[in-house]
This record gives sequence, structure tokens and C-alpha cells, in this order.
Amino acid sequence: MRSEFTTPSPQEFVDAFGIEPTAEGEHGYTLHLSEITDQELDFSYNAITQSVALIWAPKAGGFPIRIHREGATLLRIHEESQKTKIVVDFRTEDTIGHMTLQVFPSLDFDEETLIT
Repeated sequence: MRSEFTTPSPQEFVDAFGIEPTAEGEHGYTLHLSEITDQELDFSYNAITQSVALIWAPKAGGFPIRIHREGATLLRIHEESQKTKIVVDFRTEDTIGHMTLQVFPSLDFDEETLIT
């Protein structure tokens, strides 16, 4: 049984990050977070395929990170204690988890996945 993928409105991204998502096809969007960070960072999501993708290429000589998750059920913006994060919950037949991308005040990434 497939669940719905709930996402913020484009205006909520503008309010939180000062940038509007770029439309990618009819149901996909990309946030070009490089515009507000000092690193190459794109976060994409698609409501129909219920997928999210993160491409992060640190400028300090680190290795690029590419993450793709299917089964996304909830995408939200979380703001507290002067930190702004993008949080995604996902569920497939064999995994349950969430990933967190902190954008402000500095970039950070965390993911918790349980294989069922």
C-alpha cells in the first residue's frame, strides 16, 4: 500500500531559506542551496515518485555525497534554536527511517535507517 508524500509549499522554502524551489518536470523540485551556503548543495524531491535526492560536494576537498531515497512520506522544514533543517521521513517494504539536512547555521547531515 502506497502512502502519500506530504511536502511544504514552495513559499515555505522561501520563508525558511530565502530561495524558491526550481520546478523539475510536473511534480519534481530542486532546491539549489549552493546559493545560500559556501558549498555545492542540491536537494531534490518528487511528490509522484515519492523520492528525494541530495548532492553535496564540500569545497574543502571532501568527497561528494550523493544520496537517493525512495518511499518518502513526509518532507518538512524544522526550525528551532536558531537551526533550520530539512527533515524527510521514508518507508519502503524493507526500510524505515529519516534523514536530516541542517542548512543553518552550518551544514550537517544525519540519517537513521532501520532495515526491517
